[in-house]
Amino acid sequence: MDLWKFLSFFNNEITRRWEQSIEKMPNPDYIPGVEFPKHDPITLKWKGGNRITNPCQIWFNPKNIQQVPFPRHYPEIIPLNYDKKFLVNENRCCYLGMFLINLLYADRKNVLIEDRACGMAKFSFLLAQLGFSNFSLIDDLSQVGISGIENMMKGIPYKLNTFDKPVIINQSGWPNPMEDRPIDDAELICFYNNARLIDWANEHLTFLCEDSDGLARAYCRADKLTEFQDKIREYEVKE
Repeated sequence: MDLWKFLSFFNNEITRRWEQSIEKMPNPDYIPGVEFPKHDPITLKWKGGNRITNPCQIWFNPKNIQQVPFPRHYPEIIPLNYDKKFLVNENRCCYLGMFLINLLYADRKNVLIEDRACGMAKFSFLLAQLGFSNFSLIDDLSQVGISGIENMMKGIPYKLNTFDKPVIINQSGWPNPMEDRPIDDAELICFYNNARLIDWANEHLTFLCEDSDGLARAYCRADKLTEFQDKIREYEVKE
């Protein structure tokens, strides 16, 4: 079965777990009769945590996934946002990481996967549906509430904010260079297309591939390049 069609079956579960993580509250910024800036009388907060302010509600609410700007076009919304090929309720830049991990590690599903800037950990949740079982989640929790992570990963073993040595790293958020944390001996590193990250990666890592929409890039350990290239070659888009 097509990877994205299979994972799309879990979209409703992602939404359900999100709804278990939040609660509604009166919006303290609401001013009756004021049209601009527009205020809704009700806002959201993480259960046991902070209010989810705009634009964070766009980033974390899975119902708003099409309104999340692509990094290379931030803050603009472009037609690609609404492309029907994006079937999975996850940031589009994470598609490359999910595809490559599922392809390259089909026989090593217990490898440690580090999800940097994990947010609600939808990336790791979806990989768990593919049989992967070893996750390290990294986030400063400045925008997401811990309830979001706990509910999304309920039933899935994970560690939070440790310094274990991952085999795979995926970074889909915050624009800081990846030297914020060590990459150690990671075999595969995927991240969203951010000029600062790309400049750093081109200096320190071995380029593997970029998705055809220019949303994400992947790098690898030098000794894995030939092996990985052989496995992904049939998916290369010819210009």
